[in-house]
Amino acid sequence: MKIVQSLWSAPAKGAAIEESRVRGGWLSEKYHHYSMALSCSLLRRWYPQVELVTDEAGAKLLIDQLQLPYTHVNVCLDRLNHYPAGLWSLPKLYAYHLQQQPFLHVDGDVFTWAPFKVEHLGPSFLLVQSPELEHHESYARPLQHFQATLQGLPGCMRPAATQAPVVTAINAGVLGGSDLDFLSSYSRQALALIDTNTERLAADVFAGYSNTIIEQFFFKQLAESQGKKINFLFDKLGKNFEEILHFDQVPVTGTYIHVLGSAKQKYYNCLQVENRLRYHFPGVYHRINRFYKQQELFQEPDRLFPEGNTQAPMYRVAWAGPTAGATPDLVLEPGPRRELTGATETPLRVAAADSLNLEALQATVADLTGFGFPNAEAVYRFMAQASIEDILHTAFTLAPSAAIIEVPAASTLHAALSGAFDDALEPEDSILSILTKLDTDEVFMQPLVNWEQLLTYFQGEVLSGNELMEIIDANNPGEIPTTHIKSLVFGFLCFHLTHTGNLCVVGPAAVGSTAEAVVRELHPAL
Repeated sequence: MKIVQSLWSAPAKGAAIEESRVRGGWLSEKYHHYSMALSCSLLRRWYPQVELVTDEAGAKLLIDQLQLPYTHVNVCLDRLNHYPAGLWSLPKLYAYHLQQQPFLHVDGDVFTWAPFKVEHLGPSFLLVQSPELEHHESYARPLQHFQATLQGLPGCMRPAATQAPVVTAINAGVLGGSDLDFLSSYSRQALALIDTNTERLAADVFAGYSNTIIEQFFFKQLAESQGKKINFLFDKLGKNFEEILHFDQVPVTGTYIHVLGSAKQKYYNCLQVENRLRYHFPGVYHRINRFYKQQELFQEPDRLFPEGNTQAPMYRVAWAGPTAGATPDLVLEPGPRRELTGATETPLRVAAADSLNLEALQATVADLTGFGFPNAEAVYRFMAQASIEDILHTAFTLAPSAAIIEVPAASTLHAALSGAFDDALEPEDSILSILTKLDTDEVFMQPLVNWEQLLTYFQGEVLSGNELMEIIDANNPGEIPTTHIKSLVFGFLCFHLTHTGNLCVVGPAAVGSTAEAVVRELHPAL
C-alpha cells in the first residue's frame, strides 16, 4: 500500500479563514516540522513507498533542507496558490486526485507505531480514520449555510438528500483505499465544487468550515449514495477524540495518535512530538535542530504552560526581588487557560510576611530536579515493554522534579486557589498544591483537585497501582466498579509518568529482562 502525505505552504505561512493554520496549527513552527518528521519517519518503518505531494517551498524545506525520508516527491501544489489560503483541505483533495494506485493519505499530525490493517478489506475498499457521529453542531449550520450560498452542489449534498436529524461525517486523518474509481470521482467533484465557488469562498467569513464539509461530509454522503461501504480504523471515537490523543499510553493501549485541531496548541502534545522524534529518530531530530540553529528560524512561543490533568489553574512560579537580606516575594503568573480554569488575569503576589513559609518554599524549589528528555527516554523504554498489568504492579513514588506543598487557610494565596474546587472549602481547610519543575528550570504550581489529590499518596512513599486501587476501593466501598477504578488509576499513572514527570518508577518493574536497567534510568538514586 502506497502512503501519501501533503503539504501546501500557503496555509502554514498566512492566516487561514476558519482558524489559524499558521505553523500548521502548532504552538510554534518547530513543532509543525517535528510533527511532519515524526509522522513520515514512523510511516517509513512500515511502508516502502511514502510520497510527499507539495509545492516548491515545501520540497525545499522538507526534502532539501530537513532531508525527511520520503521516497518520492511530487512538486505540484504551487498551482493552488490562486485559491484562498484558508482552504487547508484543498491540497489533500488534490493529492487524492493524483493517485493512480491504491493509497492511504495520512495527515502530518498522525503518528502510527504499527502498520494499518487492510489485508482483510478485500480487493476494492475505502478506508478512513473514523466516523464523526457526535459532531452535529459542527456540521449542521455550516451545511445549511453552504447549501444556500454555493453553486453546483452535488446531488448528495443538496437539502433533499441531507434530511437526517443528526448530521454525521467521517474523519480524514487517514483516507484512501483501493477503490480508485470512487476516490477519483470524489476528489474530482470536490475540486470542481471549489473551482466553481472560489470567489464566493474567498469573500465568505464562514468559508473555513467548507474544509470539513467538502472533504469529510461529502465523502460520506457520496459513498452512501453509491452504496459504498466505508471501513474505519476506529468504529467509534468520543466527541473530543480522546482515545487517539493518549501519547502517554503508547504503545500499551494503542499505536495510533492523531493530534487534530486545537490539540496542537497543548504543551504536552507538542513536547511529546519533540521527545518522541528525539527518542525514535535522533538523527532526524538533531538534523532539524542544526538547520534551524544555523538559519536562526525557530521562534518559540512567548509562554509555554503545561495544562495539567484537570481544569485547576496552572501558575508559573517566579520571585520578585530579592532585596538584600530579605526573602523575595512569591509571584504566580497565570497560564493562558485562565478563562477555563478560573485563574485571575493578573499575577498573584505573596509577601514574605504571609503565613505560607516562603523561605521553606524557596528551599523546596531549589531542591527540585527538572524533568526533561533523559527522563522521557527512560519512560518510553519502560512503556515499550510493559502491559497494563505490568504498570499496575509496578511501584511508583513522587519524582524528584515534583513536590507537594500546603497552602494554609490564612495565606493570601488561599482565596485565589480555592475557586478551583467544586465544593466549598471549610475556613480552616488548607489547599494542597503540586510544584513541578521542567528541564528549562521553569517551575509550575497547580492546586490538587479531584483525582489529582491521589498524588499525595506518593509523597515520601512507594506505592503500586494495585495498592492505590485498594485504597480507592476502601475509601469508597462498593461505590465505584473495579473496572472503572482500574481504568482511572492506569490513566492517572501514565499521565504523571509520561507527561508531567510527577511520578517515577522505583521498581521492580515486572516487564522482562531489562526491567532493572530501566528502573535505574527512571530513578538513578536507587
